[in-house]
Amino acid sequence: MRPPTDTPFPQAALVTVELVAASPQAHVAQAWTFATPDATQQQRQLLMTARRALQNGIAQIRAGEPLSNVGSAIQHELDAGNAVAVHELVGYAMGQMRVQTPDVLGYKYTHGDATLMEAGQVLNVYVVAKSGTFGVRFLPPKLWTVLTRDGADSVMLSAMVEVTDDGHRVLSKLID
Repeated sequence: MRPPTDTPFPQAALVTVELVAASPQAHVAQAWTFATPDATQQQRQLLMTARRALQNGIAQIRAGEPLSNVGSAIQHELDAGNAVAVHELVGYAMGQMRVQTPDVLGYKYTHGDATLMEAGQVLNVYVVAKSGTFGVRFLPPKLWTVLTRDGADSVMLSAMVEVTDDGHRVLSKLID
């Protein structure tokens, strides 16, 4: 999770791209991790686990339901795939400002948050996960670079989703 450089990717790698655009009315953002052609089986498994976690999180989106259902569904899939949620980075609501409340956690929140999703909200749901053990670190000065403390691979996937009375509408393309 670094800004682009001239350094070539390793033969076996997971590469994350995040695109953001803005107008006076709204913001859009999407992050997606891709596997290089020679990615290892472990790297591909982490990516597939994160894709399933994102889909399971999105499936929980419906007006009147607890927002914590999204994080719980993501955490369930990450646990099943032996992946670790990165707690330092979360999703968020979007609108005239790119990042608005409430936060959309990509992991199970156990402190009883009762925030309910509302029809018309646009949520940017993120799955940020890694292999290995918990922990990332941010490199100064702009804190754009996020490294896993143990050097393990990580992935980031996101989707912009509108909350509707009868479920949700995915506004960004889920890239395969």
